[in-house]
Amino acid sequence: NDLFWNPGGNPGLKNEYAYSYEIGYKLGHEISSEISISSELSYFNNYIRDMIQWHPGEYSYWTADNIKNINTAGLESEVSLSYSANSFNALLNAEYTFTKANTLNSSAGYDNTKNKQLMYIPVNQLNAALRLSWRNIYSSLLTSFISRRYITVDNSQYLPEYIINALNFGMKLNSKNNTFDVNFSIENLFNISYQAIAWYPLPGRSYSVGILFQTKK
Repeated sequence: NDLFWNPGGNPGLKNEYAYSYEIGYKLGHEISSEISISSELSYFNNYIRDMIQWHPGEYSYWTADNIKNINTAGLESEVSLSYSANSFNALLNAEYTFTKANTLNSSAGYDNTKNKQLMYIPVNQLNAALRLSWRNIYSSLLTSFISRRYITVDNSQYLPEYIINALNFGMKLNSKNNTFDVNFSIENLFNISYQAIAWYPLPGRSYSVGILFQTKK
């Protein structure tokens, strides 16, 4: 695709070469018979030579170029707290990622990209979820935070940060060999206006109903 995608491919691209390492730590602990907690922390570092990056071209489509040497480094962390008693279950989970993805040196024509954050890679990203269930009834609340993302290689333009929420609840009905799962979801709960890709707005608040039927022979 990078070489021959039409339009935007670049047959003159060089190969990418990458060196990476990651180190992590994980801990789990039972506070009581009903409550347990777990956490995980990792550090990563990637060095990429002649990285291939797609970016908006002179026309209405994107094109691919080598942008010399890149270093991406950061932290990934996760914490989970769970509770279970008398057919009631609760799980609170949070994930945070910090990423610095910088151009170490730039190729010809991209002299103003040195030490800039790569396009569409947020420095901060947070996801949290609260899941509750009691017998055959369940619900969940999901929240995501994305910090600003630059949409030009020189970081002169960016998409603003946003927080988006989703709510889901449903019921499972079980028989001997069959399972019915009926659920209702609300995406973008607070009707936030946001974009993941520049100039392509994503939907506002939306609703969906799902019915899942499973059978066992």
